[in-house]
Amino acid sequence: MKHKSFRIVCVVLSLIIFISGIYFGYHYFFDNDVIDYGVSIGTCYIPTYHSTTQKSLKTQEDQHMNIIAIGNSDLYSAFQPLQLWHEQKLTSAILAEANTNMRTAYYILKESLKYQKPELIILEVDQFFEEKELNNEQRDFKIAHQYIDEVLIHNKAVKVKNKYLKLHGYYYKDHVVQYKKQFSYMQQTKYKAQVNKHVKTYLPQFVDLAKENQCQILFVSFPSASSWSYRKHNAVQEYAQQYGIPFIDFNTDTQLTDFNWLTDSRDGGNHLNYSGAKKMTKYLGEYLKEHYQFLEHQNEKDNQKWDKEYEDFLKIL
Repeated sequence: MKHKSFRIVCVVLSLIIFISGIYFGYHYFFDNDVIDYGVSIGTCYIPTYHSTTQKSLKTQEDQHMNIIAIGNSDLYSAFQPLQLWHEQKLTSAILAEANTNMRTAYYILKESLKYQKPELIILEVDQFFEEKELNNEQRDFKIAHQYIDEVLIHNKAVKVKNKYLKLHGYYYKDHVVQYKKQFSYMQQTKYKAQVNKHVKTYLPQFVDLAKENQCQILFVSFPSASSWSYRKHNAVQEYAQQYGIPFIDFNTDTQLTDFNWLTDSRDGGNHLNYSGAKKMTKYLGEYLKEHYQFLEHQNEKDNQKWDKEYEDFLKIL
């Protein structure tokens, strides 16, 4: 009888320890202000978390965000919010997930609009053709909340060259792996690629939701020799015309920047490095200022915070 009671006590104590571990482990990983870049798997990366005792004293919820950019790894490799701030005084956040699709993008927009009302949504359109089905609908919802918390609300710091920087969702890489065929992958054709099944269902909802919240939309495709084609361009162009949405395709409009596949890719033709991102962001900033009206930022403390984040970023270059 004593042995039986002892086993029961051990089981109960084990359960208490297990539940406590989950509870404190969750807060250890997520209630901090620092996120590490994590590990790469192929062309994707999985974030890992770095503990710190420093808590976020102020979130970004009360700071107006002019632009929210939604998409996949092409986006977080090619668009630099701190540079956009420095050159155009526009605030932006990247909410992007590798191998994402239009369903995930819809949930990201839906949830982010609970915290911000940006004037513009940049929708990176390579996700229209995502073939991998990594997530179910519940997982999409969790991903949306994860990136909204990490980037849009808290702008958690990321580790770059042993420094912790707040990059608003941008993924910094400066090394070069050349792609020597330049834009030869863009062979002109009249045919169209087939979009992912989620586009037909969730793109109309995405557009309607943006309109309901007085947000304009801009379609963008960044250079990607491994994932883009003229057939995909034609398919997106048709949707752009259908919904009256401007579409910038840096794969066809190659004259817009001095982008060069010999210097501006980090992995031989799939994603851009920092050199490429600078060129994309510079053109986009000029285009946005010319074609859209944005609220100006009057809070000097917030402006100084963005200035300091940009200055801190420059120190690693």
